[in-house]
Amino acid sequence: MVLDVNSPLPNESINQLAPWTSYNSGYLNRTFAILDAFRQYPNTLGFFASNEVINDLSNDFNAPYIRAVTRDLKEYMAARGGRQIPVGYSAADVRPILVDTANYVSCSISGVQNDGKADFFGLNSYSWCNGDNFQTSTYNVLADDFANTTIPVFFSEFGE
Repeated sequence: MVLDVNSPLPNESINQLAPWTSYNSGYLNRTFAILDAFRQYPNTLGFFASNEVINDLSNDFNAPYIRAVTRDLKEYMAARGGRQIPVGYSAADVRPILVDTANYVSCSISGVQNDGKADFFGLNSYSWCNGDNFQTSTYNVLADDFANTTIPVFFSEFGE
């Protein structure tokens, strides 16, 4: 299981329009509680620090908040010991910014131990519909775009 630590309820996720208003101790404590509740289970494969926080060109300013939540979840786990579970990001299939988003969340910052780098990248894609195939769905483009990634990439949502 890969679990999102966020919720669609008010104040339980990063506010896409003003992330600085939602990234606070109350929000973080809630994400830590989700992590604590599920990290004990052996079938917990990973946690999504965020889901579709960047969903068009106008809100790319959310990117540092994705890395900050990732960093904070990793630091929280490290401070408590035990099994360290991977933390990643689940992205909307917005092609003009998709590869840049993946590159940003997966790059390392030189000299910084826990720099908020994602351990994996989930993609929410609904482009294979109504009899499409690998080419007409443009999955071939996605395969090419992610052929040389440095972290695992998988479909976190898919379908029609």
